[in-house]
Amino acid sequence: MTALARQPSATPLLADAFASTFWIAVGLVAVALVPALLLPRGRPKEVSEESAHSERESKAA
Repeated sequence: MTALARQPSATPLLADAFASTFWIAVGLVAVALVPALLLPRGRPKEVSEESAHSERESKAA
């Protein structure tokens, strides 16, 4: 038996490392999606010049 054949395989350790990294990435994506889904979806309403002018006057008074 050669010295290389007697060494333990690193494959299970690497598989565990990649599995852990995968689940951490999935968790981070889920955490990032929560605030992203709470963002407003539509465009803001257009404000006409007349209504904007009247709002400014009412706030100044």
